Amino acid sequence: MRSFILLLILIVLPYSEFLPQDTPQRISLGYRTKELPFGLTTQIPDVYPKIGFALSGGGARGLAQIGVLRVFEQNGIIPDIITGTSIGSVVGGLYSSGYSIEELDSIALETDWNSIISPAPKSNRNTLFIDQKITEDRAVLTLRLDGLTPVIPNSVNSGQKLLNFLNILAVQSPVGLLDDFSRLQTDFTAVCTNLENGTPYLFRSGLLGKALRASSSVTFLLSPVEHNDTTLVDGGLVANIPVEITKERGADLVIAVNSTSPLHEKENLKFPWILADQILSIPMGLLNEQQLALADYVITPEIGNKNSNDFTDISELLFRGLEAAVHVIDTVKLDIQRTVFRRLYEGSVPVDKPLASPVSVEFQALDSLVSEYNLYNRKLTTGDLKKLLYDISKSGSYTDLGAELRDSSGYTIITLTGREIPYVNGIMLDDTGVAGEKVVEIFGPLERKHFNPRTLITKLKTLIRFYRSEGYSLARIKGISFDEETGLLSISVNTGIINGIRIKNTSSVEPLAVFRELNFKEGDIFNVTDISRSLQNLESTNLFDEILVDVEITNDLNYVVLNLQDKITSLVRIGFKINNENTPQVSVDIRDENLFSTTTELGSIFFLSPRKNQITLEHKANRIFDSYFTYKLNAFWGEKDYYTYAENNSKDASEYKVTRTGEYRESVYGVSLALGTQVGRFGNLVGKAKLEKNKITDLENSSALTLDANIFTFSVSTTIDTKDRYPYTNKGIRFFANYETAQSLLGGETGFTNFYSEYEGYLSFTPENTAIFTARLGFADKTLPLSQMYSLGGQYSFFGMRDDELRGRQILKLGLEYRYKLPFRIFFDTYVSARYDVGSIWEQEEKIKIKDLRHGIGITVSFDTPLGPADISYGRSFFFNRDISQKPVKWGPGAIYFSLGFYY
Repeated sequence: MRSFILLLILIVLPYSEFLPQDTPQRISLGYRTKELPFGLTTQIPDVYPKIGFALSGGGARGLAQIGVLRVFEQNGIIPDIITGTSIGSVVGGLYSSGYSIEELDSIALETDWNSIISPAPKSNRNTLFIDQKITEDRAVLTLRLDGLTPVIPNSVNSGQKLLNFLNILAVQSPVGLLDDFSRLQTDFTAVCTNLENGTPYLFRSGLLGKALRASSSVTFLLSPVEHNDTTLVDGGLVANIPVEITKERGADLVIAVNSTSPLHEKENLKFPWILADQILSIPMGLLNEQQLALADYVITPEIGNKNSNDFTDISELLFRGLEAAVHVIDTVKLDIQRTVFRRLYEGSVPVDKPLASPVSVEFQALDSLVSEYNLYNRKLTTGDLKKLLYDISKSGSYTDLGAELRDSSGYTIITLTGREIPYVNGIMLDDTGVAGEKVVEIFGPLERKHFNPRTLITKLKTLIRFYRSEGYSLARIKGISFDEETGLLSISVNTGIINGIRIKNTSSVEPLAVFRELNFKEGDIFNVTDISRSLQNLESTNLFDEILVDVEITNDLNYVVLNLQDKITSLVRIGFKINNENTPQVSVDIRDENLFSTTTELGSIFFLSPRKNQITLEHKANRIFDSYFTYKLNAFWGEKDYYTYAENNSKDASEYKVTRTGEYRESVYGVSLALGTQVGRFGNLVGKAKLEKNKITDLENSSALTLDANIFTFSVSTTIDTKDRYPYTNKGIRFFANYETAQSLLGGETGFTNFYSEYEGYLSFTPENTAIFTARLGFADKTLPLSQMYSLGGQYSFFGMRDDELRGRQILKLGLEYRYKLPFRIFFDTYVSARYDVGSIWEQEEKIKIKDLRHGIGITVSFDTPLGPADISYGRSFFFNRDISQKPVKWGPGAIYFSLGFYY
């Protein structure tokens, strides 16, 4: 590193009044060292103020803060400090970890926020096994049990989906995982509330994803976060606009971005949840005003009364933030310039006389800059010299700048000192050849230029993004060295091989049950897709309250660390349904989902209703050890009442009537053992042996329908379910097929063979328009008893018929439905659908005739309520009359249906 000495030999009047003879005055610009990512540092003149951003909460409204950051970055104002609360911590934390404004825009626009933070979100069905999907689809309320005491949920959303989302973003960040948030690209603090004493908790180290999740723990919506024996919730309760904290972190100039929600209008206060939010918002609003008064600048995007949970029109939010920042940016820039100027000239004293001598400059590049200052024929001050040093420093070519003023024999000699920053003459990247020609493309522009840490960081982040795009999700900068003598820049990269996997914090779950859910293993390249799927798999086990992934680096080896907090595994699930034929229906499922820490389940299911009752005791495992084999052992009892119907001619030859003629009860009890294998997360193949007692009892005019027999069956079935959601599926299929045979073993008293299959297919042309195709096909021999027969009829089976109106041994039914989601809500998301059914049922195979096919048409209005779908339908069945002497279509009676709740 070469030093320069600029000799400004200035002929002035005797200078004895200003300086003692031969005693130099040292003028130093002064620098502070700023730590940068990847172990780099940079020197910043002390006169430049520390810029701090205080980013507020506000839910969806807070995404406007991205637009604010864009304007400041475009104008060269990079924050030194960011303090964020709630959504402000998410925006600020991701920005501080190296995400570009363009990347933040993409995250904001492409993320399905509603699926992450909506009340009581369903699990991703595609991460569940078939039995888990059925359980998840049915439950309305789930309560954990501490012994026999229900554990009341402290929120309507566990927050695990949000935690997974933020955790993956933190792991994938260009800067990477750093325990100390001050070493991020920007010194960052996430503000939380200590729920135990009501004071602010400043999350400044640890896992960034967890910090952002804790700061965003909105009361009642997202559960609190436990951290170091402290219970943390949303920081908005104590510092929704953290201006004071930003100042305490050392910011000289604080810019507050206020995206908080206004108070609700009077007409909306009739809703209890709005009233509760208003009660919390009033004291928070008073705190907000106090904080805003402390800020140097307040930027409030014009968002209007947009709700904090309304994640629509995000592009408009981004624009509103940009628009608000544009109005203030020139004033902020001027204020920064004034602050720098004021500090440069603090304590400035004159250099007695104007200068009149030509200037000799060693580095020709500085000639024009020094000449611009016109140091001659005017009074010179020490502040002028500091200003000259400051402007030289902005070139990025020199550092450690200073000046000495010395009086010598009646002349004043001013000496400017400093170091010229060396040039980058070569770049060497050690990454086992992964980057290849990308090295020249990325780092080539740095050669033959002064070494600049900030510019280098930009290039390093570009390199990291390249690795991420190639699947090296854990690639990190291992080390950087710059030889000032040769100008060689050496960069070493760890491409992210997983050297080991560690499990922390969990106690009751066997490690095997964790490792079997992972899509990666020791020796693999760390890939974020595999990590994300593994987190979803672990979440789907329902065994953990919190799942966090971290990376520990020991002796340059990468260890993936899974931080797991156990969940109480004893629980009760409650289901509820009402409809027009069997009301009410209540289901209670009591079980332990990790029996004796074996990850097997033991449960009892009770189903109670006026016309159907059932009790099931089961022991099952979705996976046996680390295989995909599965088993279920059941003991069951149940009874169901059936009406019998008869068709009668009407006085109108174009219609027929259906009358109820009797009623009987089917009773069943027995045991079954099922063994099989899971097929990924979308299907299974299961063999089952079942021994049961079937009995039919006459309740009304059904004495001819009798049965009292033991039945032993063996069946093989397969299920495929790729439906994206339930209810209101948009895409995917469900297919079920079962072959069953009854044998005279273990006391079996009847024999038969039976095959049955059903199919549902969903295709959405747009998010609002969905076509649905269904099919049922079944056939059995003549010995199939009544208790095993197929049924047809009902709101979801065949329009125009009552529940189980037709029963028989052969069934064929096809259905085509169109569903449309209305562009407005009637209290809830509202759908309208129309369906056409065609098919029939026959007792004997030889009686199957196409002319017997029934047809059904109907419409449904459906509401997506918290208790399940509320469906109101009207349907009518008909068949074509082949007697040309009569009308071609014969209509059955119209039927009105109503249902509220999930299916059983």
